[in-house]
Amino acid sequence: TGGNPFFVNEFLKTLYAENLLAFDFERLSWQWNIAEIEAQGITDNVVELVIGKLKKLPESTQRVLRLAACVGASFDLNTLSIICEKSPEEISIDLTATVQSGLILPTSELDEKLLIQDYKF
Repeated sequence: TGGNPFFVNEFLKTLYAENLLAFDFERLSWQWNIAEIEAQGITDNVVELVIGKLKKLPESTQRVLRLAACVGASFDLNTLSIICEKSPEEISIDLTATVQSGLILPTSELDEKLLIQDYKF
């Protein structure tokens, strides 16, 4: 990871998501098998790691993210809804996995419809 904090975080999340890193509650410690990790061929490039995460997202989510990136580093649900020709509720559903994975961050609270209106990369 070259000491890059973002890459360290993403690398550990990837190991955990791929069940290559697990917490042993009996031993109260993290467990891993370095041979299994090396066999997976996980990239040592932060850009490739993020691209790999993006490719695992549903196609509809990838499309929404491509259009959101055209808007800029920050975007709102209503603008994205217009651009994508989908309802805000549909866009919110498309973005859920992306928020959960930490690829985008909400920058506003839930509104009266229980939707987050503002996001950023």
